[in-house]
Amino acid sequence: NETMVETLRRVAKESKDDGRTLLIKWLVRLFSSYQLIRENLKKDEVLIIDEGFCNRALSIFGYDYDRINPADIQTYVEHEPAPDIVICVSASLETRERRLAARGFPLRLKKLSMLQRKAAYRGFEQALAAVLAGLETRKTPIIHIDNEGTLEDLSRSAETVSAQVFSQQDTSA
Repeated sequence: NETMVETLRRVAKESKDDGRTLLIKWLVRLFSSYQLIRENLKKDEVLIIDEGFCNRALSIFGYDYDRINPADIQTYVEHEPAPDIVICVSASLETRERRLAARGFPLRLKKLSMLQRKAAYRGFEQALAAVLAGLETRKTPIIHIDNEGTLEDLSRSAETVSAQVFSQQDTSA
C-alpha cells in the first residue's frame, strides 16, 4: 500500500547508518504481520504485540540528537499502523546509563563519549515525546510505567497495566 511505500522511502532516505537494512526489514514484517493479523482477528479477541513501536521510532530518529525534527516524527507516526494501546516504560537518564553500562552499550552508543551519550539520551527523550504526542493525536491510549525501581516493582506495575489494558479494551468494544 502507499503508506508502507512512503514510510519505507522515508526510512531509506533519513536513516544514515548500518541499521537501515534492519529497519526496513522490520517495517516490512511489521506492516505485513499487522495487516494479516488484523484481517483475521475475531471481534472478541485482543491482539497484544510487543513490537517496540516507540523504540523503533527512536532507532530511526533518536540518534540524530543534534537535529530532532518533530514534524518528521509526526509523519512517521501518522503513516505507521498504530497500536491500539501503547505501554511506555520510562527510566531516568542515570538509570539508563547505569543499566546500559552493566549490560554493555549497543554499538551506536559504544562509540560515543559520555557527553555525546547524554546528548543522545536527550535526543531520545525529545523523539519519544514527539512519538507520544503523535499517538495522542491519533487517540491511541498510552499507559506509562515507571522503571526506576527493581524488577519486582516493574513486575507489579505490569500486572496493574494488564488490568488497565483489558479494561480499556472492554470500554472501546
